[in-house]
Amino acid sequence: MSVRLVAVCLFFELAVAPTVFGQVQTVLLNDARAEYELGVRVEYLIDADRQLTIDDVRSPDVSSRFQRSLVDAPNFGLTNDVIWFRFAVKNETHADEWLLHLKWALLDWVDCYVIDSTHVLRQLGAGTDVPFSERLVLHRQLVFPIDVPTGVTRTVYLKVRTRNAFEVPLSISPQAVFRDNAYWEQFLFAFYYGIMAAMILYNLFLFISVRDVGYLYYVLYATGFVCVQMFIDGYLFQFFSPNLPTLHQIWGRFAIGFAGVMWSRFAQVFLSTRPNLPTMHRVLDGFVACFIVSMAFSILYPSIYSLAVAATLVMLLMPTLFWAGVLRWRQGYASAAFYTLAFVTFFVGAVVYGLKTFNLVPITPLTNYMMQIGSAMEVILLSLALADRFNQLKKEKDLALRRQLEAKFESDRAKDEAEIERLKNVELARALSELKAAQEQLVQQEKLAALGQLTAGIAHEIQNPLNFVNNFSEVSKKLVSELKAELERPDNIDKTYVDEILHDIADNAHVIAHHGKRASSIVTSMLRHARVEHNERTETDLNTLIKEYLAISYYSYRAKDRNFNVRMTTAFDETLQPLKISSQDIGRVFLNIIQNGFYAAHQKVTALKSSGKLNGYAPELSITTAQQNGKVVIRIRDNGIGIDENVKKKLFEPFFTTKKGNEGTGLGLSISNDIIKAYGGAISVESVAGEYAEFIITLPKT
Repeated sequence: MSVRLVAVCLFFELAVAPTVFGQVQTVLLNDARAEYELGVRVEYLIDADRQLTIDDVRSPDVSSRFQRSLVDAPNFGLTNDVIWFRFAVKNETHADEWLLHLKWALLDWVDCYVIDSTHVLRQLGAGTDVPFSERLVLHRQLVFPIDVPTGVTRTVYLKVRTRNAFEVPLSISPQAVFRDNAYWEQFLFAFYYGIMAAMILYNLFLFISVRDVGYLYYVLYATGFVCVQMFIDGYLFQFFSPNLPTLHQIWGRFAIGFAGVMWSRFAQVFLSTRPNLPTMHRVLDGFVACFIVSMAFSILYPSIYSLAVAATLVMLLMPTLFWAGVLRWRQGYASAAFYTLAFVTFFVGAVVYGLKTFNLVPITPLTNYMMQIGSAMEVILLSLALADRFNQLKKEKDLALRRQLEAKFESDRAKDEAEIERLKNVELARALSELKAAQEQLVQQEKLAALGQLTAGIAHEIQNPLNFVNNFSEVSKKLVSELKAELERPDNIDKTYVDEILHDIADNAHVIAHHGKRASSIVTSMLRHARVEHNERTETDLNTLIKEYLAISYYSYRAKDRNFNVRMTTAFDETLQPLKISSQDIGRVFLNIIQNGFYAAHQKVTALKSSGKLNGYAPELSITTAQQNGKVVIRIRDNGIGIDENVKKKLFEPFFTTKKGNEGTGLGLSISNDIIKAYGGAISVESVAGEYAEFIITLPKT
């Protein structure tokens, strides 16, 4: 801001004040409580050769060359010339002690000559090239005491030179008025610099807290600006280098370059020019480099030229930074609005200050301090802009963090779900493995149970012919003994008796052979079943297979309960051709269903007996075969306890059973259903609870 302040001032100071030629103007001091502005009442002479003395300028030849100023604050831009000023005052008050005030602190050397009509009464010297302690009035600006007795006229000459902006706003006032004005001025400047210091410290604290480099550049820029402003206001010389005039000149010019570097860097960071305005970012990099060169130039050669270089850079930087803010605002960057508004407030303050300098607007306390007002507003608005930018960045970071957390949450959830799924799969695999093992065990138990039933039936079947064989063998042994005894008789052998014995033995042998063949047939059938591999299909007579397993089922069930009797009827389709099936698999289906039918009938008999309602009920089981629509249909029906509708829905589920305790595994019908489905067939059930149950097996012919 102060960088731009100097630039604006220099821009307005490059113009030479309009002048006219004439005699020395006399200022009448007729109010002891007033301050008299002398700008339009002074005359000046430009000494380009810097050789004129007080005697020279008082000579008639040179005196006639003085020109009268027409503005309140004569300024001559940047110049190495020595400029003489003169004016006359006549005191018409009772105040004798008056103070001449030069309201521009950047004057290197000023000689003040107080002259009466004939000779020099007093010569005073001051400026930034003179130690501050040598000033007669210790003020930030140049103040000379002027003794003007009541009713007396004094002429004052000023010889001025400077390496800074050449501006000479003059006023004269009584000491009391000056002190009052100085008091209020000090108060206003204290308030102004207090605001600036507060903003610097506040944002420095924020930088330490949040570590945002934007705050650091703001603090450094504001610090550089304060140094430039104190250089302009005279406080830098008064408080920091009062006895080091050369350092004062270097410090002021260096501060301008430093502020320019920090302002450019702040704009780059705040506006995010690198990704959003790459060309503008490179331009600002160029300005940074130029300001660094100007800083070095100010150290090596602290002259009017180093100041001109810095001022030129500032005048070029100002529109560049303003346009950068406008471009980012147009891109939708909300914080750029604060940035642009801050720039505008300072620019308005600088323009009003410049217009006041050239007497284009009235000189008032507001216009006198418009530069400070504009710069204070700028730092406040920029601080707000930083706060808004920080909030925006925080929101963006929070949003990015939330999205990152959501993404991480989703990723973690996906991993957790995958892990859960994996564990489920492991658990499921283990459960399936255990279930499969249990199922295999139950199937094995089912097979063993079926084998036990089959063995019981086979044993019963074999026992009958073996009984015949044993009985007729014993009878034949007795007949052989009788025949042997008869033949041992020496005489009287009864041939008729012998023939009867031999005939009985032959009959017995025939019976033994018949029943031996029957037993052999049963064993052969058992071996045939044992040799058939699972799922090995052979041409099989379905009717014969049903007969065999019906008999096996009956005798095996009778082996468990000798009192059990059931009426069995069959109605086979004799035209049925052999089917290519596994007799072991299909036989197991018949065995399961027939055994269930016997069980249902037996349960009904037991229930009726216990309730005393048997009433001549007789268990029955019927089996029929038929051909329908190119398929073989086997119906197995019992008149037992029947099946409920709810039970029918679960009948073919694994491990579902209606039998009590360990009487069933719940796999018989499930395995049977799987076997029939493997052949492309189906099993269905028709039943009325308490009356009957009929299983319908459908098999394809091929």
